Amino acid sequence: MKNTVKNDLGRIQVSDAAIAEIAALAATRVPGVAGMGSGSRVESLAEMLGVRAASQGVVVEMSLRDISLKLFLVLEFGADIADVALRVQEEVAEAVEAMSSLEVRAVDVVIQGVRAGSGERRGK
Repeated sequence: MKNTVKNDLGRIQVSDAAIAEIAALAATRVPGVAGMGSGSRVESLAEMLGVRAASQGVVVEMSLRDISLKLFLVLEFGADIADVALRVQEEVAEAVEAMSSLEVRAVDVVIQGVRAGSGERRGK
């Protein structure tokens, strides 16, 4: 069974939604990440209507032995894209593995946009 850790007392199943929330929280704690993007048209439509899930912008693919994640991010203006993306990959993999006891095979990062920080002025 996917997302399941077996032990002497039984099984522990971790939902895709829980994995996605862990990944999103870990990603948004990395300096330079302004927020999560929209991973699908449904998420984009929901965001336009004011509905935003904690796990938005994360696609989880489970196999019997490991997890692959795809994160859609918006970065702060001026952030080093390669550096921030690498830190996101490391932090997300570490958090998901530590909290779920499942192995992370891949963390793919898609930068969907750049947002001006609170100190930045648009139009200059």
